[in-house]
Amino acid sequence: MSSLIKNYDVNGFKKISILDLDKNRENVEINVNVSKNSKVIINCSVLSNNIKKNYKVNIYHESSDSTSECYCNGISKENNIKFEINTSINKNTENNNCKQEIRGYLLTKNSMIKGNPNLIIDTNKIKASHKLSIGKVNDNHLYYLMSRGIDKKEAMYLLTSSIFFRHLEMIDEEKQEEIKNEIKSYYNEL
Repeated sequence: MSSLIKNYDVNGFKKISILDLDKNRENVEINVNVSKNSKVIINCSVLSNNIKKNYKVNIYHESSDSTSECYCNGISKENNIKFEINTSINKNTENNNCKQEIRGYLLTKNSMIKGNPNLIIDTNKIKASHKLSIGKVNDNHLYYLMSRGIDKKEAMYLLTSSIFFRHLEMIDEEKQEEIKNEIKSYYNEL
């Protein structure tokens, strides 16, 4: 399996996209400084099955009028994923916005995902939010798809794999098909 890391940076708007399908990568740390009048969006999606994966994202708002959004998504089959998002906003700043979201799906009883969204804020002149959602696939949704003739592996794929597709818009169609096939093969081993 492979990984895809893409950066897009235009006039103060930066987008970082990490799609980790690698069976060997264990630890990733990302450090981002958000400058005045800029916006950063970080999308990180991870598949894990035979090693622990640790992702740490550090975001530093050192100036006013900046925005950061960080989305960490994981699907775990047989091992652990740990996400930690740290957003720091200095006390002498204002009009900053930050959003953190961690979402995870547990596909088997042996899987585990931990999330730790941290906001380190020294001022009241900001907007900040964080969200954490980790659990197994909704049984009612799974049952509904299976009652329509879709087998369990395909239903699990349909319900959870969409977290990876936001990364595909940044690459060519040939590579998109290759990555979709890699993701689908992950579910075939359930």
